Amino acid sequence: YCYDIVQNYCGYMSGIPISYSSNEDITDLMEILKYNDYHKKDNQMLKNALIYGVSYEVNYLDEMA
Repeated sequence: YCYDIVQNYCGYMSGIPISYSSNEDITDLMEILKYNDYHKKDNQMLKNALIYGVSYEVNYLDEMA
């Protein structure tokens, strides 16, 4: 039943994708997030938090790229 509980809760929490907004222009950031398939990553992070009790996300920008 643990699998079903995690799947149901995860579907409930991330059924509508998480949206990002800012007062500043974030179009470049959104392009990077879309390129890296952020919906899938956010969903996986939520699953890890539900299963293990904690989940971390490290964000960085490569200024040289």
